[in-house]
Amino acid sequence: MRKNWLRVGIIFILMLVFLYFFFRSVEWKEVFQYLSEVNVLLFVLVVVTVPIHMVTRAIRWKYLLMHEKKNVKFFNRFAANAVGFMVT
Repeated sequence: MRKNWLRVGIIFILMLVFLYFFFRSVEWKEVFQYLSEVNVLLFVLVVVTVPIHMVTRAIRWKYLLMHEKKNVKFFNRFAANAVGFMVT
């Protein structure tokens, strides 16, 4: 149990370090200016359709993997798609 907490602590510290490097050069006035110009309807549409898109891709991968490996869980297919999109 202690080993898990140590691992979580290290990951949390790394996350804070990376967030610091990411946000240190952000010009917040520009960020808020761009956010105020966002088309709210289009933003909501994207927020709703992206998870649906990921679900349909996970379902599609079930049929693509059917002959190679059976019983790949939905969560694993969904996570693989999410990670793939995040990396690219």
